[in-house]
Amino acid sequence: MLSPKKPEENGFSVRWLICLVLRRPEQLTLEQAQEVLRASTLHPDVALAFKLTQAEASMLRERTAQALPAWLTSARARFIPEFVQLAQGIERDLAAVEAALSREDK
Repeated sequence: MLSPKKPEENGFSVRWLICLVLRRPEQLTLEQAQEVLRASTLHPDVALAFKLTQAEASMLRERTAQALPAWLTSARARFIPEFVQLAQGIERDLAAVEAALSREDK
């Protein structure tokens, strides 16, 4: 995983925030969790994007195919274009995505 340098004290680095949001929440330090929370207050869409991203990352890590329909519904309903497009792309190849999420590595 990318490990970009932490941003300056008063600024946000998009790459840094993405790395933090993609981490398991329980692995964040208190300072990192506060950075995510502070960035989430910038705009409601930012908070929503973080929530959808964290749910998707968890679903992929844990391979919980049963969570996919609810995630797709949520992503489509939020009207953030990038998540709507992602949901549409997943739905176009739904069988393959479900199979990948259901596959157990040996």
